[in-house]
Amino acid sequence: MSFYHNIGAGRKPYPPVSMLKAQLLKYLLSVPSDRRLALLLKRKRKMAEACGFRRKTPSHGLFTQFRHRLGKDGYEKVFSMLLEPLIESGTVKGEVVAVDGTAVKAYSQRDLENKREKVTMKLV
Repeated sequence: MSFYHNIGAGRKPYPPVSMLKAQLLKYLLSVPSDRRLALLLKRKRKMAEACGFRRKTPSHGLFTQFRHRLGKDGYEKVFSMLLEPLIESGTVKGEVVAVDGTAVKAYSQRDLENKREKVTMKLV
């Protein structure tokens, strides 16, 4: 809420949690732009309500502004705040796991049926 003004003229801001949920929805549904996200929430009332928007949904410009104001550090802080209670309750361990792919031998070969020229991997 520190990004929003509390005094003076202007509309009441949308809840930051709702804006964050909408950004997560954008990622999960592979919505390509903030403009499409705004249209999706405007047309799909249930999705808008799931994010926490009541009557009116934000414009695409507000989503862009929110994302830029929050920045990479902001997303990491929010993720840490959400992760802390899960670690304390024992739901997740919070350990970093890395997998090195050098032990897996793989040969790539383009499938002749594949017209897009994507490489498919075959594990041996």
